[in-house]
Amino acid sequence: MTALGSTFARRWRPLFTNRPFMVLWSARTLSWFGNAMAPMALGFAVLDAIGGVASLSAVIVARSVPNLLLVLFGGALADRSIRRRVMMWSAFVSAVSQFVCAWVFLSGHATLPLLLALSVVNGSSAALAGPASDALLRLVVPDQQLRDAGAFARFGMDMALLTGTGIGGVLIATFGPATTLMIDAGTFLFAGIMYACLPEPPTTTDSSSGMWRSLREGLTHVLASRWIAGCVLVTWVYMSCFACGIQVLALIVADDTFGRAGLGLANAFQIAGSITGIMVFTLMKDRVRLSTAVAAMGCSLAAPLGVLAFGAANQPPTAGLLMPMSMAMLVAGVIGQVAASVQSVTLQRKVPSDRIGRVGSYSALASLGGIAAGEILAAPLAAGLGVAGGLALLAGLAIAVSVAVALLPSVRIIDSAAD
Repeated sequence: MTALGSTFARRWRPLFTNRPFMVLWSARTLSWFGNAMAPMALGFAVLDAIGGVASLSAVIVARSVPNLLLVLFGGALADRSIRRRVMMWSAFVSAVSQFVCAWVFLSGHATLPLLLALSVVNGSSAALAGPASDALLRLVVPDQQLRDAGAFARFGMDMALLTGTGIGGVLIATFGPATTLMIDAGTFLFAGIMYACLPEPPTTTDSSSGMWRSLREGLTHVLASRWIAGCVLVTWVYMSCFACGIQVLALIVADDTFGRAGLGLANAFQIAGSITGIMVFTLMKDRVRLSTAVAAMGCSLAAPLGVLAFGAANQPPTAGLLMPMSMAMLVAGVIGQVAASVQSVTLQRKVPSDRIGRVGSYSALASLGGIAAGEILAAPLAAGLGVAGGLALLAGLAIAVSVAVALLPSVRIIDSAAD
C-alpha cells in the first residue's frame, strides 16, 4: 500500500504545485459537494413545508428542464466568454438561489410557485457552469499533465458526491433540511470566491458572432468528427440504459430478490468501483485505446443488466443474486470510470481549445438527455417486453452500440495517432 500511495503521489505531485489547477480543483470539488447535499435537503424541505409527491416532483423537474435545455448555450457561452467569470457568476447565482430557498423555508413563506422559480434559476446556473468547468481545465494545466489532471478532477468529484450525500444526511437529521440548504449555499459562495481568484487567459473565440452561429459551429464540429459523434452516441445510450435498467427496473427486481437494502449495497459497490477506476486509470498511463474504452463501456454495463434480467426471468425469482449483482456493479464501476476518463482526456487533447466548451456541452446533453429518456422509457418497455425482456434488450443495446462505435474508422485513426 505504501508503494502504491507513493506512485499516486509521484504522478499527482506536479499538480499540487500548480496553483491555478489546485484552485480550480478545490472550487469544482466544493461545488460538487454542494450539489450532492442539495437534492436530499430540498426534497425533505418540500415534503415538510408543502407535502405531496406531486409538489416534490414538480420542484425536481423545474430544476432538471432548464439544465437540459440550456446546457448547449452553456457550452457556447464558455467558448465566447472568459470561463472563469462564467464559473464565478454561476456559483454566486447558485449561492443566492439556495440562500433564498433556505430563507423561505425557515421563515415559513415557502410556496410552490416560488420554489419552482428558484429551482429554474438554480438549474439554469448549473447548465451554464458545466461546460465552462470542463473547458477551464484545458487552460490551467500543460498538455503533458492533462491526463493526470483529468483523473484527479474525477477523483475529487466522486469523493465530493460520496461524502456530500453522507454528510448531507447527517446535517438534515441534526439541523433540519432548511439549515442544510443554508450550509449548501455557503459551499457555492466559497466556490465562487475561489473562481474569482483564478487567473485565466482570454478566450480566442470571436465573441462578435451570434450565439446561434456558435451553436451551429459546435454541432458542425461534432458531426464532422465522427469519433466525437460516436462517443456522444455511446454516452447517450449508456446513460439511457443505466437510468432505465439500474435506476428504475432494478427496483422492481430488488423487491422480488435481494431486497432494497441489497440494492443499496450493490450501488455502493458501483461507487467503490468508480473510485477504484480512477486509480486504475492513473496507473495505466496511456495504455488503453479509445476503441477499447468505448467497447468496454457498454459491455461493462451489460453485466449488471444481465444479472437483473436473469433474476427477473426466473419464477419464482432466483435467490442468491446479491453477490453476483454486487460484483457486476463493482466491475461496471471500474470499467465505466476508466472508459469515461479515456474519452474525456481524448476530447481534451484533440478538440481545439476555442471549441472544447461547445463540444463538451453536446456530451453533457447526451448524458442528461439519456437519463431523461431512460426514465421515460422504463414503464412502456416493461409493459411491452416484461421486466426481464426489457433488461435483456437494454444489455444487448449497450453492447451493440458501443462495439459498433469502437469499430468506426475514425476511432481507429485516433488509436493509430496515439501509438
